[in-house]
Amino acid sequence: MKLTPEEKAVVAQCIADDPSLKRTLSIFWPYILPLFAAAIYGVLEKDYIILSIAFFSLIVEVIWYLNETAKSAGHLKAALIKLEHSNDGS
Repeated sequence: MKLTPEEKAVVAQCIADDPSLKRTLSIFWPYILPLFAAAIYGVLEKDYIILSIAFFSLIVEVIWYLNETAKSAGHLKAALIKLEHSNDGS
C-alpha cells in the first residue's frame, strides 16, 4: 500500500492525537481568548467596531479550522480507502 506523504502525516497525527475537547481547547485558547476578551470589552464599552472585529475574527478562525479539518479528513479517507482495497486482495 502506497500512501502519499500527506496521507501518512494525517494517519500519524490521528494515532498520536488526543481527541478530547480539553486538548483541543488547550491548543486554541491563545487564539480564542484575546478575541473573546475584545468582544466582551466591545459589549461593555458599547464599542461596536471592536465587537465587530472580534466576532469577524472568530468566524474567520472557525472557518479556517473547519477547512483544515476537511482537508485532513480527505487525506484520512484516501488512506483508509487504500487500506481497505489492500485488504480485499488478501
